[in-house]
Amino acid sequence: MNLKPTALIYSSHNRCDYLHRDWIVQRALEHPHNKSVLYLPFGMESRDSQEFSWGTFKWYFDQFTPFGLNPMVFFWSDDLSRHDAELFFNMVDNAEVVILGGGEVNLGFERYDAMGGYFFDDFDRFRNCLHQRQNAGKLTVGFSAGAAQLGDVCVHDDYHRCYALIHNITTTLHHEWHREVELRELAQRFQGHL
Repeated sequence: MNLKPTALIYSSHNRCDYLHRDWIVQRALEHPHNKSVLYLPFGMESRDSQEFSWGTFKWYFDQFTPFGLNPMVFFWSDDLSRHDAELFFNMVDNAEVVILGGGEVNLGFERYDAMGGYFFDDFDRFRNCLHQRQNAGKLTVGFSAGAAQLGDVCVHDDYHRCYALIHNITTTLHHEWHREVELRELAQRFQGHL
């Protein structure tokens, strides 16, 4: 029986070893053959910003390629083909670890949903794919905006449309002291959530 976590949410922008090595990289390296980590920067607007976001992870992952780690990325483009979408879902299905990257929460949702909806007439395909990964015991990580996408409800999207890999969790990003009222309202609205 696999008792390893299947979802992780966080927002550490400095690639601390505890989260990145001990939770993410090590999880991929434990697999005897498939040592892959897939990074999805879909919340970043431009290709340049997606590449920059990937670069903030790639340098860290590259340290572990001598041990067999296979870091991968898939960039969003308005020019994707059905073949690209098939490749995307194959990568998501098969990667040991998938990281939903940062950026804009709603933009990420739109793009993930479009991958299934536009090419396969199934706007829930990405959500279902994440749940199949979870059922198979694979790790899906939400980084920054991705963290908001993996809970039950999403503050950034009128409290719906999250992928619900983590239950009883509502994530807000980059808390600032003037947002105490918002946090109090969230705690009252979603009692029992962390």
